[in-house]
Amino acid sequence: MTPSSRNLPDITLHIGATKTGSSALQSLLYRNRESLAAAGVLYPDVGIASSAHHLLMAAIHPGAWKMHQADYDVPPEVYFRRGMDDVLKESKLQHCSRIVLSSEYLWGVFGHATYNRLRQAIQGCNVRILACVRDPAQWTEATYLQAVKSGETRDFAVWYGKMRKLPLRGFDFLRVIQGWEQGLGARQVTVLPYEFDDPHDFMAGMFRAATGIELSAMPHHEMPAASNPSPTAEGLRLLRE
Repeated sequence: MTPSSRNLPDITLHIGATKTGSSALQSLLYRNRESLAAAGVLYPDVGIASSAHHLLMAAIHPGAWKMHQADYDVPPEVYFRRGMDDVLKESKLQHCSRIVLSSEYLWGVFGHATYNRLRQAIQGCNVRILACVRDPAQWTEATYLQAVKSGETRDFAVWYGKMRKLPLRGFDFLRVIQGWEQGLGARQVTVLPYEFDDPHDFMAGMFRAATGIELSAMPHHEMPAASNPSPTAEGLRLLRE
């Protein structure tokens, strides 16, 4: 089932956070997966949804699996175990010394069971955690823009008036990252700030951090196009406050 520890690859686990360019990074990784594999880096085509390993990681998430029940032909825990076995086998078959797994479902603080399931599946691998963090005000704006694309019709000020009353989750960056570091016994943690003055340079840095390979060397190196509306002037004032 699992190769001997001498042949196990290194694993980079990209955990998010949300609204930090994760979807763009995942798209680039997925589109370049054949070229990456030829260079010794596996971005496995296992448990994929929207170019990310959402199905695979939802299977060990305490709640996200419910959104994907129709995609599982076996219980989630079996799906995850089989999927990770396939990932390790594929890395050996393609002679890849590095695996990259990515899903924002991993951004959060979890119970020991979640960490242990992944730790057991990759036992013996050298694990590195990759995370990107963003200023909470910018995150709030980006979350609203995403809601608008998904059909939100309320003005930003109205939407934010409701949003600000909800408990904010995921902003305890240190706790989230340390949970994965300690839960998996990771040997290295890389945390990058979300910077968008030059989106291409930022994404090139994320790609390099995930794979160890320059994005410019890949056949697909242009960032996916993105278009978002802007909050109102009143909305921006609320964000600044």
